[in-house]
Amino acid sequence: MYKSNLVSVIIPAYNRENFLENTVNSVYANTYRPVELIIVDDGSGDTTYAVANSLKDRLNSDGFEVKVLTQPNKGAPSARNNGLEHSTGDYVLFLDSDDDIPPTKLSSQITLLEKTGADVCVSDFELHWLDGRLPKTIYIDNSNPLRQVALHRSIGCSTAVLKVELAKSVRWSETLPNFQDMDYLLKALLMSKKIVHLPQSLYNYYRYSSDTISSSMGNKKVPYVKRIKSLLQGYIMNFKYPSNLGHRIVGVFSLFYLIVLWAKYFLTGKR
Repeated sequence: MYKSNLVSVIIPAYNRENFLENTVNSVYANTYRPVELIIVDDGSGDTTYAVANSLKDRLNSDGFEVKVLTQPNKGAPSARNNGLEHSTGDYVLFLDSDDDIPPTKLSSQITLLEKTGADVCVSDFELHWLDGRLPKTIYIDNSNPLRQVALHRSIGCSTAVLKVELAKSVRWSETLPNFQDMDYLLKALLMSKKIVHLPQSLYNYYRYSSDTISSSMGNKKVPYVKRIKSLLQGYIMNFKYPSNLGHRIVGVFSLFYLIVLWAKYFLTGKR
């Protein structure tokens, strides 16, 4: 019997037959137990679903339960929401199916969460470019995550480990065509009562020249109007989780800043 709290790791997967095993193995290699790993196949056209079930058969063990869900192709945000609805953990980590985490991530961040009583723990991360266009590895410092998200900058999808009550008080937007991680983490951090930062790289984010999952940071248009609407409905008008007054003020600032960015984009066409 494990005395530690259960953590749910949610992995949305679409046509990731060649990457999923590495991602799942990195979760299994974590020193923390118990873990509930939820893989959500988003209507893949390759063997992703079969790979997920094979990993389930191989890795299911005491303290490490693998659940495999499948759904028609609706996008990663829908798959994350689906996984979150089926999660039973005390903490939640969202992990992309082509990235990985070091063995100490879960134990380090959950230990700090329990020590401080915080709602969310954010780590630093490393961005790995694998096509040679930029330096191979860039270290991203998330020492002020609230400021980052308030200015609508990404802190990395899988840097945050959240209390389940907070994670479930926010939904991933299924209408935004891109920047969904920025939208979700913005609302989650604004709604939290307390945030802690762990100054260690505990997430490896990989980018590829032919990347399809992360292409939202490419040449697609910025959906400013939808992002403003999402922030209004998902945070400003959301009182499911009792965030502190300071974060509410930051949230209002963030909304106005997003409107300014939209106006600039509307007038100049530049971000």
